[in-house]
Amino acid sequence: MNIKKILSNIGKNILLGILILGILFVFVGIMSTKINWLFIAIGIALLFPFGIFFLLDLNKDSKLITQKESEFQDFIKTADRVFVLLNDATIHEKKHTEIREVEHYKASTLNEITGNGHHNEERVTHTYCEVTLRANYKDRYITYVETINKDATAVRMKFYMQKSTILYVNPNNTTEYYMDLNFLND
Repeated sequence: MNIKKILSNIGKNILLGILILGILFVFVGIMSTKINWLFIAIGIALLFPFGIFFLLDLNKDSKLITQKESEFQDFIKTADRVFVLLNDATIHEKKHTEIREVEHYKASTLNEITGNGHHNEERVTHTYCEVTLRANYKDRYITYVETINKDATAVRMKFYMQKSTILYVNPNNTTEYYMDLNFLND
């Protein structure tokens, strides 16, 4: 772990401590028999650095998102476009089952007491598809694999209606590409 990350973690922990202390001061000031404005003012003064940190962090995140979107739009403008026929896609439907605890606490307790604890669980099956598309780009095939959280019938239907899509390929580096599958979200 580098020194910058350690100092960052220490700074975040200090800010968290200041936040908790500020909340406690405000809470004590409000909950006293007579409202203590001095405690409330101290609490607000302690919360002020956290507010500044939060706003700076939020601003940093929005700048990063804007920068990523700008880079993506530049990539789309400069990339070569390859039309891909969706009828040639290979679609494999897969299922994943997970066991979840039921959240009815009274019934759960009774089931455990009576020896029927297995009734506290429910099986949830998630269906998804692995779609493989191949595109011919400058006498070489690019294989694109995407996991889509829909069942195979829905994916085939969307592909049938769309007919084709565009694969954007960086002409300088053919390992950088983007397949436009936004129509699946409609």
